[in-house]
Amino acid sequence: MVPFELPKSGGFIRTFEATKECFHNERRALEESRSALDQQYEVARLQIHEERQSMRGRYAAEDGEANVLRQRICQLDEQIQHMAEHIQSLRDANGVLAAEDGVLKVGRVQRPLKHEARTFKGTSPTPSCHSSGQTRFFLHPQPANSSGSRK
Repeated sequence: MVPFELPKSGGFIRTFEATKECFHNERRALEESRSALDQQYEVARLQIHEERQSMRGRYAAEDGEANVLRQRICQLDEQIQHMAEHIQSLRDANGVLAAEDGVLKVGRVQRPLKHEARTFKGTSPTPSCHSSGQTRFFLHPQPANSSGSRK
């Protein structure tokens, strides 16, 4: 505690009372304005709450769309993988066919194929490509002025 002595003059007390009254008036004004500030606070709080709910709703919708897109991406990835495996199997089959074709061109089995082509008069082997990517040779009729087989 600090010792304090009041001055003997009455001016100090009058000044103190005036200051005290001023503080009381300011406090009453603040109390009155408090309800307006509380109201502004409640309005702002409700706006923020509504915006938050709206954002949550938009986020949920966007998240749902993102999940649909993720699922579609997974489906496409699976299709790509399946197609890549199919392409590889076609390449492998093509390699086997190319190796067989090389064996045929070397010699022994070539003669029966020529004989088979000659048995169908007016036909020649022509390539037919299917969606599978494999090329197969079939015998198709040729116009009358063309030769019966290819060499």
